[in-house]
Order: sequence, then structure tokens, then C-alpha cells
Amino acid sequence: MSLSKLNLLKQAGVDRVCINPQTMNDDTLRLIGRSHDSTSVDQAVGWARSAGIKHINMDLIVGLPGEHAKHWKTTAAKVLKLQPDNITVHTLAVKRGSTMAEIEGKTKIFDHVNEVEQGVKYFGQVLTEHGYSPYYLYRQKYMQASMENLGYAHTDSFCIYNIQMIEERQTIIALGGGASSKFVNTADWSLTSFHNPKDPKSYIQSLNRLIARKVDKLRALN
Repeated sequence: MSLSKLNLLKQAGVDRVCINPQTMNDDTLRLIGRSHDSTSVDQAVGWARSAGIKHINMDLIVGLPGEHAKHWKTTAAKVLKLQPDNITVHTLAVKRGSTMAEIEGKTKIFDHVNEVEQGVKYFGQVLTEHGYSPYYLYRQKYMQASMENLGYAHTDSFCIYNIQMIEERQTIIALGGGASSKFVNTADWSLTSFHNPKDPKSYIQSLNRLIARKVDKLRALN
């Protein structure tokens, strides 16, 4: 991300972006292999504001390795200082084949369930105290604890797109290798998926055909 790219997005009509730190603790970010740090998150938010992007969403994850109450408090304080319009609190989902799943094994990852529940409760409390309201939730595979991902927002900044996505009422056009588009027929709410090739060479060679098929699908819906 850069200021110039955000300016182009703004010129194209974009009014909402996601800047997702996951955590604002740099040690944790290094541990989970993220290439950004808390300073770059601050910078990205500043760029988005400078470009005139109206709404900013930030995603957080509860249950990251080594994180406890003091880490949640650090993340909450730094994120609230940036005043995003939307904050989504995710419960860590340990995907099969991930580094964390390999390190912690199939059973150890569930030892942290109580702590994850406490973290979700903490963020719910602190965000509510700062004027955010919960407005959508969803579950995903391999989540720790029997809990949901919760989206919070200021009352004038609810993201209709998020609600539409959870209700599977939103057509999505995905770009890039391995990306998945979803087409929703509003006549009967049926869904059709369309996947781009993951292999870079195959994707580039079939780009014109992929674009044409997506255009055809959109025309068919209208």
C-alpha cells in the first residue's frame, strides 16, 4: 500500500478500505511471519485519511501465540487511537498445514480456549465503551473455541457489504491468480463461483478469457 495507490482508489470511487493489523504487538507480528509492524499500520491509516477514504476497517485476531491480557490492552489502545470506523474481532482459526498447526499439534491449539474467550469478551467490552456497536457475526473453519468473529462499528458506519456477504447476497468480482469470484442471482438467490488459476503463467495466458467470462456472467445477472 502507498499514498499514490490510495489516491488512485479514491479517484476510482473507493470509500472504504481494510487495514488489518491483526495485532499491534510487533513481537507477535514477527512470530507469525507478518511483514508489517505497528508503525506501518499507523502510516497506512494516515495515508488513507490523507487520500480522503471515508471509512476504514481494521481486523484483529484473538488467540495469537503468546498473547495475553497485556497484549490485548496494547492492541486496543493503539487501534482506538487511530479511530477506525469499523473493527472486526476474529477468533484465531488454525488452518491445516499452517506453521502454527505444525508447531502446536492437533490438540495443543485448543488448550487456549478459555483465554480466547476472555480476549473476545475484553474486546467486546472495551469497544462498546468507546462507542462501537456489534452489527454482524460469522463463523469459519478451524476456529479456536465455539465462538464467532464479531464486527463492530460506529452507528453511522455499518458496512452493508459485510452484512450482504454473511447473508450470501453479494456478488464479488475477484482479481488476480487464485482469486475466487461469486455471482449472486437475485431472482432466486442462487450462487455461482468462478475461480482464477493459481499458477501465474496459466493466469496470465488465460487473462482475456477470464475477463470475458466474468463480463458474460455479470450481463446474465442483469
